[in-house]
Amino acid sequence: MLLVTTAVPVTASAPGFRVTGNVTATGPQNFAGPGVQTFDVSTTLATMTGIRYYVVQGVMATDGACHHTFFVETTQGVVAAVEVAVDSVARRQLVAVGQVPGFPSINGAQETAASAAHAPDLGTAAGASPTISSTTTSSTGGGAITVWEDIVGLSVNSVGDHIDWSYDGTYVTSFSGRDSRTWLSETGWQEVSHSIGSYYNGSHTVATVYTNDHFATSLCHTDTYYYANNVYGFGDGHVGGGVNTWYTEDPLPCPPLHYVFFVGK
Repeated sequence: MLLVTTAVPVTASAPGFRVTGNVTATGPQNFAGPGVQTFDVSTTLATMTGIRYYVVQGVMATDGACHHTFFVETTQGVVAAVEVAVDSVARRQLVAVGQVPGFPSINGAQETAASAAHAPDLGTAAGASPTISSTTTSSTGGGAITVWEDIVGLSVNSVGDHIDWSYDGTYVTSFSGRDSRTWLSETGWQEVSHSIGSYYNGSHTVATVYTNDHFATSLCHTDTYYYANNVYGFGDGHVGGGVNTWYTEDPLPCPPLHYVFFVGK
């Protein structure tokens, strides 16, 4: 497990979704500085409604990488968070969050893989097992997908996690999960490592399915990391997701990558 410096969580709400983590609501005009690089994400922004902008402050981890972690919860539809700009000097990201018509279609000639997550039994998961109410339970499903895109909007790799769960209004009574991964092999991308896991929180009010992954290509010696891509099923039936992802490349001038994160039902 990666240890990061402590960050104060902040909640920023907007119609249809909530963003939490080390984030600050802002306007795009306020994101400036000598280290700022802006990405052309106009195509993605054109599909989004109710857009809100947030600065995600990075924290240094023990692996030497700067991690920008945030979480999005939604009660309706699918929400996207797109990386609009990055400030390498101040270790910040500017993300735009808004509702979109649905989950993305991954473009390009992709290699694919999928794995199942084995959910722990309710009575044996970490933490005290609650007394599950006798009310009728409901079932639903949701997902969280992170896509890394190149300068022309082509998907170079992606990780998606899906969860199906039953809930009684307070607790998650059971769940199962799986993931799916893609990578653009025609430009040399390959999957280097992968793992999937799942767990209940201590009070059994949230169930999580997560994937850790690492992709690499010899083109500019570029690597992308997902540690981790998370989807959360809540005891009241709403869904959330969290992402901590970054990329590294050869110091040579290379076309930049940016990511888009989707969560919803």
